[in-house]
Amino acid sequence: MATPDSGVAELQRVLTAYAQITGYTPANPGPIDGLVGLKTAMAVIAMLPRTPGIPSEITALAPVLSLMLATADGQAQVFGIIRRNAGAITRAVIALEAYRVVSGGGAATPPPPVTPSGGKA
Repeated sequence: MATPDSGVAELQRVLTAYAQITGYTPANPGPIDGLVGLKTAMAVIAMLPRTPGIPSEITALAPVLSLMLATADGQAQVFGIIRRNAGAITRAVIALEAYRVVSGGGAATPPPPVTPSGGKA
């Protein structure tokens, strides 16, 4: 049996609030229990296209995450990735909602990514 994780519980709270505030129901992670399960994983996957700032460990696998959930080994991998990155995902969703509110409360469309200027493209 998995042990509840406070970072995952916070992620679940933020996703639940986001789903309630915006009406974007795919972001609803189900019960806030601190455990990454299928509902939490699917909520995170649903947020990937709309949330800048998600760690590259997750975005690199974005095209196959849903497929990975079809097997027990794949589920364990996806759940572990989400657990390890729960804090960063939480911060990205909070930033997305803050942007939505500041920009007039419309659809949660993030700004284009900022390219750091270091002399190289």
